[in-house]
Amino acid sequence: MDDLTVRFWGTRGSIPTPGRETEKFGGNTTCIEVRYGDALIVFDAGSGIREMGLSWMQEFSGESIDANLLFTHVHWDHIQGFPFFGCAYQPQTSLTIYGAERPGGGMQQLLSGQMSGDWFPVPLSAMQAKMDFRTVTDEFKIGPVTIKPFQLPHPGGALGYRVEAGDSVFVLATDCELDQVATNRDELKTDNFKPRQYDKELLKFFRGAQLLVIDCQYTDELYKNCVGWGHNSVATVVDICAQVHRV
Repeated sequence: MDDLTVRFWGTRGSIPTPGRETEKFGGNTTCIEVRYGDALIVFDAGSGIREMGLSWMQEFSGESIDANLLFTHVHWDHIQGFPFFGCAYQPQTSLTIYGAERPGGGMQQLLSGQMSGDWFPVPLSAMQAKMDFRTVTDEFKIGPVTIKPFQLPHPGGALGYRVEAGDSVFVLATDCELDQVATNRDELKTDNFKPRQYDKELLKFFRGAQLLVIDCQYTDELYKNCVGWGHNSVATVVDICAQVHRV
């Protein structure tokens, strides 16, 4: 992945967790920046997007910014930083925003909702960036980069993304409980350590990745009490990696 760079601005789930205990990996919620040539791609807008925005404002120093913001889903820890994304208030910023349609509407309605007067003092309309909202239904391209979305099992639904750029492949599969879609899921209810079996259509999105970022929230012991909560165990992730042979 010499030409594709990945930077983590937020790695936590549920809530930001500042403090000495989280200094090594940071305490901000999900935000991942990917660059390939001139393509500027960001996954999710957790609280980490605020720090990313401050960095961008220094880096670009008033010059135009043309960025793409891809949402996996709209649970709060994946959108809560968007109102604090400084670049979105600058007229020289252009944002193409991607996400799935939800029962509550598209991404514009959903992001606007958390910035309505009852919840936040500044409305979405105060952001001066040029915004183009797009609904994700199939693979698409951002410049030379191919983005392949796929459905993940998570309460309310979530998207994973396979990013192909030149010889580089990066896969993001945050917030998912793959045991729920294992073809032998009934057997796993009585034996959590039994090897998982997955549909080939799912495995193809993971195969050949040089970097896989995947939900692995629970130890195998803890997972027994958290089935159905929407997150993976260590055993689940080990199995998926073994089946795609290379990660």
